[in-house]
Amino acid sequence: MNNNNNNQQIVYVTPAKSRAVYIIFGLFFGGLGIHDFYAGDSGKGVLKIIISFLGAFLFFGGFLGTTAAAITGDAQSMESISKAPLVGLLMLGIQSLYILYQIITVKDDAQGRPFC
Repeated sequence: MNNNNNNQQIVYVTPAKSRAVYIIFGLFFGGLGIHDFYAGDSGKGVLKIIISFLGAFLFFGGFLGTTAAAITGDAQSMESISKAPLVGLLMLGIQSLYILYQIITVKDDAQGRPFC
């Protein structure tokens, strides 16, 4: 019987992620958080999806509601809905600025490994 105790370790090497890919994902799919998912930070990615859908709903839904209220002449509904598009636009604008900030400043992934 052979009792060789070879203490071999298995080492998993994960290739470095590309900063260029991170920037492209951020520019084109930033509102969906794709660049955050790519970097391994799924919490931020999910939050960006929620903010994007909520902001778009407030913007488009408020705009349509305000337009419908204006057509029907319902001044009370128009007054209560009229700020929703601005709130949605503000949410999306702030998120866009944050995405640009991330693209400029983030140099490593969620595990602290630098992008190549």
